[in-house]
Amino acid sequence: MKIEKIEVLRTSLRYKKNAFYRPTENGVIVKIHTSDGITGVGEVSPIPSYSGETQEGVSAMIEKYLAPGLIGLDPLNLEKIIGQMDRLAYYNFSAKTAIDAALHDIAGKYCRLPVCTLLGGRVSEQIPVLYIIFPYFGAGRQRGDEIGPDSPEINAAQASEAVEKYGIRHIKLKWWNYEKNRAFELERVKSVRKAVGDEVSLWVDINGGLTPTLAIQAARELEEYHVDFMEQPTPRWDFNGLELVTKSVGKRIGIIADDCIFSLGEALEVVRRQAADGLNVKPVKMGGLYRSRQMVAIADAANLPCLVGRGHESSVGTLPGIHLSASSRTMKLPGELSHHLLLEDDLTVEPVHVKDGCIRVPEEPGLGFRLDEEKVKEAVKRARKTP
Repeated sequence: MKIEKIEVLRTSLRYKKNAFYRPTENGVIVKIHTSDGITGVGEVSPIPSYSGETQEGVSAMIEKYLAPGLIGLDPLNLEKIIGQMDRLAYYNFSAKTAIDAALHDIAGKYCRLPVCTLLGGRVSEQIPVLYIIFPYFGAGRQRGDEIGPDSPEINAAQASEAVEKYGIRHIKLKWWNYEKNRAFELERVKSVRKAVGDEVSLWVDINGGLTPTLAIQAARELEEYHVDFMEQPTPRWDFNGLELVTKSVGKRIGIIADDCIFSLGEALEVVRRQAADGLNVKPVKMGGLYRSRQMVAIADAANLPCLVGRGHESSVGTLPGIHLSASSRTMKLPGELSHHLLLEDDLTVEPVHVKDGCIRVPEEPGLGFRLDEEKVKEAVKRARKTP
C-alpha cells in the first residue's frame, strides 16, 4: 500500500451563539488517499498565539513541502514518515498533527481495529471530560463592548449548564487576569464553586501568565475553593519558576505542565526537575499521536499522571485524543475533550457525544467516525468567503 494523494481543505466552522469569543473557527482537514482505496482523515485548528501557526500556513506547509515528500511511501510505516516530515520541516506541529491523525486512521481501517488498539490497547471504555470555560465569552459581545472577562455569574451559569446538560464532573477555568484583577478572578472561581457544589473538580489554567511569586500566592488563595489543579502557572520558558511553584505549594494544589512542553526533550526536563505533578499531552504540540505516545511513556517512567489536551477542532480532531487517552494507564486525568460542544457545525455524521460526563471510546476501525461530506463542503465554502 502506498500514499497516492494528500488532499488539503480549509474549513470555517461556526460557533453557537455567544459560545466563544469569536464567531468562527478556521481549521484544516487532511485526506490521505492510498493505493488500496483506503482514505484517512485528520483535522487541526491552528492557534497562532499558541503554536505560531495559522490556517494559511498549515495548508501551505502540507501542500508545498510535506505532501510531495510523502507520496509513494507506505502509510503504515509511521517511523519512516515521521522522520521524513521532520527532515522536510522544522516544528510545524499542527501540520504534522493532521497528517499523523490521517495515517493512524488509515492504519486502523487497514487492520480493522480502532486506533486505541494500535496505540497499545483499550484500557478505558470511556473518558471523563474536563470541560473548559473561557473568560471571553458572549456577554461583552452582546453589549457591543470591548471583549473582556465575563461576569462571575455568567461563568457560574456556564458551569451549571455543563453539569446539567452533559453530566460534567470536572471543570477548568481559563484564568488569565489574576495579576491585574485578583479579586475578580477569585470571584469567578468562588461563583463557579458555589454553582456546581463540592462534588465537581475545579481546575484553573493560567497559560503561563504569572511570576512564581504570584502563582504561589494564587495557589494559597485557591485552597479556600478546593481547586484541585493549576495548569502552567509560569511562562513556557521558565522551567526554574515552574519547579519553584510545584515544590512550594506542596499538596495544596496539583501543578500541570502544558505550554512548556513542545518536544520530548522538554518533557524530560520537566520530569528531571520534578517540576510538575502531571503533564498535559496535546498531540498538536507533539506533531500527532506517534510522538504523544512517546511522551506518555516518559511520564509513565516518572509515575506522573497525564491528561489529553486538544485544540479547537470538531469531532474529527477530538477523536485522536480520545484514542490516546484510552490506550494508557498513565492517562489518569480527565481529558480536554469539550471544545466541539461549543460548535454549531460539526464535520461528522454522528458528533462525539458526552453523557454522564464521559465520552465512549469508539470500537469502529480507525478513528471511528464517518465524515459528513456535505458539511465539509459547506465549511470549505465559508472558509473561502472568510476574509
